[in-house]
Amino acid sequence: MRCRFLFSILFLVAATASAQEDLLACVDPDVRAGLLPGLAEETTVVSRDFPELLSGVAPSDGLEFIGSSVAPFETTAAYKTGLATGDAFGTAAGMLDEAGWRLFEIQTPVSGGFVTSAQPTPQFGTFCRDDQALHVVAAEVEGATYVRLSLWPDVGPCEEIPGGMDSFAFPPTGEPDLYEHMPTLVIPEEAAVLNPSGGYIIGAGGFPGTGRSVGTKIELETNLSAQSLLEHYGQQLEDQEWRLDTAWSGESSSGSAWTRSPDGGPELAGLLDMLALAGSGYRASFRVALRDSQ
Repeated sequence: MRCRFLFSILFLVAATASAQEDLLACVDPDVRAGLLPGLAEETTVVSRDFPELLSGVAPSDGLEFIGSSVAPFETTAAYKTGLATGDAFGTAAGMLDEAGWRLFEIQTPVSGGFVTSAQPTPQFGTFCRDDQALHVVAAEVEGATYVRLSLWPDVGPCEEIPGGMDSFAFPPTGEPDLYEHMPTLVIPEEAAVLNPSGGYIIGAGGFPGTGRSVGTKIELETNLSAQSLLEHYGQQLEDQEWRLDTAWSGESSSGSAWTRSPDGGPELAGLLDMLALAGSGYRASFRVALRDSQ
């Protein structure tokens, strides 16, 4: 269920569609089942109608309603706005408050890793009313902010969700403290991201992890050399109080090793690696690990 909440809004809204028409009726069945998250079930209907289960939520001047998705496992209302993600989330919270929904918890996405220079932070939150839980996400996609209200009938009351609402906060699989120490590595303006499907929560990269190490990686296309990329990210690491230990340069791989000792925190080791791909691409990765012997 956590995965459903990760997906950004993927509505295909036709300008001439009627209010009762399934807006995805003309989409190839293979595309609908294979590429559109949460819409593979034949009983899912995407339309311009506001969902009945959310009928108590009044319209807002700040958010433009664009459509809904109704399925047995989830009912969703989607909005579009020119507001920043934080303001859009606040507007949605005001709408829900007027409808009797109370804020249960705001989830904080994992930060750090490889990000674009202008990447805004998505906003997540959970609201409760009576025996229902409603989940809200506001995220920017290609210059516009989309707000998604998702009601899951089979979740149950907020107070009865196993483990509390942490199950919807996308907890990392690695050592929690290590994620707090993951540096933010801004992608060069001269580079294009080749694998943007890693998710908007932490940017275009991913965070594979174990109990004692976490990492982020991304694939880039750029005319910059591996050495230029190492210098670009190396300066950012120094600015975030990482100290260079050593560096190397090979035919297909170049990289550098780093250390950091945050006040009151663990002794950390960092490994920055640039692997040359075919053409003008690189797979860049950075891993943080604990230096103690436990």
